[in-house]
Amino acid sequence: DAKRFVLRFQSILADAPLQIYCSAFIFAPETSLVRRTFADQVPQLFEMFSMRESDWDACRSTLEGHSDYVWAVAFSPNRQLVASASDNKTVRLWEAATGTCRSTLEAHSGYVTAVAFSPDGQVLYTNLGNISLPQTSVVTSLSRPQQQFSHVLVQDQWILCNQQRFLWLPPENRPSSTAVRREIAYLGLSSGRVVLLRLL
Repeated sequence: DAKRFVLRFQSILADAPLQIYCSAFIFAPETSLVRRTFADQVPQLFEMFSMRESDWDACRSTLEGHSDYVWAVAFSPNRQLVASASDNKTVRLWEAATGTCRSTLEAHSGYVTAVAFSPDGQVLYTNLGNISLPQTSVVTSLSRPQQQFSHVLVQDQWILCNQQRFLWLPPENRPSSTAVRREIAYLGLSSGRVVLLRLL
């Protein structure tokens, strides 16, 4: 529960850490152990009138940073990084496991509409040229047993599991580009956000 709490509210933690005591607790689901444990320590400055989620949903975290349309999303060969390309003339590198932005590549003169990693994961290709990645962007893989997951596919307003409709995507979460790797779907949205959904 603490991991889900941190992933969901990491932008609040990064930009305004003291907001964790009001904003994050207000929007956390009813069943959140973190929320229930610290509920009596939350300042009663706000009350939520709309219905709060009862439990955590499938969204692990939302990657925010692009200020415009996200055109392309790609996994690195070792599945440790995700690159997203945007109309705001940037490419962002994210840690796949945590959603943390590792770096923002801003030297583009126009929209970036395509992105891909080289087979060794050391070079990032976009429609505007090649970028060698600094060594600090490479994430070492953790050794753990690999689980087998059902085939996941994003199609129109649905996430499919084994070609069956599994999860309906609300309009604000319907992607303009996607990347799927094992149990995780990354959705690039026209709002500039990247949403991570994990099949549990």
